[in-house]
Amino acid sequence: MSYTKTTWASGNTITAAALNNMEEGIAALDSSVSDLQTRVETLTEALDGSVADLAALVGGDA
Repeated sequence: MSYTKTTWASGNTITAAALNNMEEGIAALDSSVSDLQTRVETLTEALDGSVADLAALVGGDA
């Protein structure tokens, strides 16, 4: 379920549904950030290995 932004105005009532919507949005964002962090770490490790392999191949330091 995607997050639906609430545009609050003076006098609006804060409901359980509105708070739950906010919580779901935060949880989804947290999950997305964690997934992205894992992918970046995986790619970084792969690139670090590739740079080291290439440097060894040409006789340089990585």
